Amino acid sequence: MERIGYNEYIDDDGYKRKKQIKYSNLVHRQVAYNNIFLKNRNNYSLPFSKYVVHHVDGNKKNNAISNLIIITREDHEKLHMAKERQKEIDLKKLILELSKEKYSNAYDRWTTEADKELSYLFHEGRTTKDISELLKRSGGAIWSRIKKIQARKLECPTSS
Repeated sequence: MERIGYNEYIDDDGYKRKKQIKYSNLVHRQVAYNNIFLKNRNNYSLPFSKYVVHHVDGNKKNNAISNLIIITREDHEKLHMAKERQKEIDLKKLILELSKEKYSNAYDRWTTEADKELSYLFHEGRTTKDISELLKRSGGAIWSRIKKIQARKLECPTSS
């Protein structure tokens, strides 16, 4: 708990609280109740206690009216699940971008031509590092593809 004034403090969850407030000591709920809920009561079918007040920018200390929305608990959970999915998507995009910066062919489909070139370089005795630089793919991608090519050859031996 962090004191920020005589009757105000930040709780362990990061929310601003104020002592001696009529309905809730959570400041964001008071702001939302007085400035959003009461002024737009016709838009809400449930009592205020059944709603969650969400901080749009994710900053629990930003209790500006423009940063608060009143939503049902169910919608609040959906919102946070969507944000988590978006974080995963953003992380995957970042990984792809960073990989593409280092290896321009990273995550591109392997073509028959690329497979032939990989097989040739591998059988020529080139190092994974050399092949990686030549084919512009990571060392892990090179080894995965070599294993796949070798597995295919074992499954379908050529007739002599």
